[in-house]
Amino acid sequence: MKAANNIQDLITRVLNTTGLDVDALKDKPIEEIIQKISIYQEELEFQNRELARIQDRLSKSEKQFAALFYDAPVGYVVFDNDKKIVNVNHAFESLVSKNKNLIVGTPITQYIHPDYQDSFYLHFKTLNRLEHSESIELALRNTQNGEVFVKIQCSRDEVIDNDNEASKLIRMSVTDISGLKEKEAALAKSYQLLNDLAVQSKTFAWEVDANGLYTYVSPVITEVLGYHPSELEYKLHFYDLFPKGNKSYLIKDILHNFSNKKPFVNYVNEVVNKFGRNVWV
Repeated sequence: MKAANNIQDLITRVLNTTGLDVDALKDKPIEEIIQKISIYQEELEFQNRELARIQDRLSKSEKQFAALFYDAPVGYVVFDNDKKIVNVNHAFESLVSKNKNLIVGTPITQYIHPDYQDSFYLHFKTLNRLEHSESIELALRNTQNGEVFVKIQCSRDEVIDNDNEASKLIRMSVTDISGLKEKEAALAKSYQLLNDLAVQSKTFAWEVDANGLYTYVSPVITEVLGYHPSELEYKLHFYDLFPKGNKSYLIKDILHNFSNKKPFVNYVNEVVNKFGRNVWV
């Protein structure tokens, strides 16, 4: 009898740990109770295996995300509403020539070039109304090279912390456009040199559509023919400046080259300037 009571006490203690209905099972035969406990144990083991599988997938997913974030060719910075940086990737470290450990906890504005602080402020302010901002170009401070030109875009992301509390952080993508800026500067310099040469040599450039209507005329034309570009562009055809005597022949000859997409060089002809005087060009 004592042994039976001990077994019953043991079963009762086991039932109390399982969450099964003790009152509903206490009058059942021991075999049925053991079967219930066994089924519960199998379900618990299945749930544990499923949980382990989900945790493993979650861990792999987190590792994949971390690899995408930290090893991305584009710079990423995550900061809070106080503009304090909470995370950066390797590309951003390279852009500012500074280690992550020295960046995290510092304000993002510390890395914006002084000349672009106002632009960044207005850019950040748009996030008060929008979840995503338009991209803008600005310069970052670089501890080695002084500055680096980048294109940035910000978005707000909801993040769940370790206390299961949701908070909104700002994720900023940072694309290096220094190479593009260097090419733009070189192109502008080349254009300026070409323009200076055109002014000194009184050489003007022009473009027309398929019908011969001026679509572009360089400013040097004022020096050569007296016209302002706005007086010609989308108003006159190139042959409107030809003298009346040989206009038909010249039009036919030049339009023939246009239609066959053939270039023509060293084409010498007479045109009439704004003041009615014939000029050879």
